[in-house]
Amino acid sequence: MTEYTRYCNVFSKLFQLDTDIDFHSLRFKATLLWDSYGHMTLISNLEEEFNIGFSMDEILELSSFDQGIKILQLKGININDDE
Repeated sequence: MTEYTRYCNVFSKLFQLDTDIDFHSLRFKATLLWDSYGHMTLISNLEEEFNIGFSMDEILELSSFDQGIKILQLKGININDDE
């Protein structure tokens, strides 16, 4: 399973999304269930899935699906949606 697929799976399971959704359109507070509680659960699930930790700044910056990819890439996780 690719890193991108793993990343998408975290979002689809947590926010109860179909796998054919445009993941790049997902945004904090604009996506059903991605409220403050959903955000902290997302952070926890990503930390567990990728065995990483987020700083407070990174938690606040992770405001969209695409921003999450950028943050994970800065942590050395190779996530590309063309895999």
